[in-house]
Amino acid sequence: MQDSKKGIIALGNIFSALDYDLDIYLSDTDGVLGSASGDSSETKIMGQVVGVTGPTTEVLDKALALDL
Repeated sequence: MQDSKKGIIALGNIFSALDYDLDIYLSDTDGVLGSASGDSSETKIMGQVVGVTGPTTEVLDKALALDL
């Protein structure tokens, strides 16, 4: 049995145009995340877009809730 990898990943504003709770998939292309199952031959969901607040602001930003 493999260990699960979970956590929140904030990557600047790369998720800002995506809807909350959108599934993010592993991609066949290095350095690319897929937002649709057809973006890759893999159909493994790696997480979802979630809202987070930073330590100095109350503005909701978007991040990736990783769950591998």
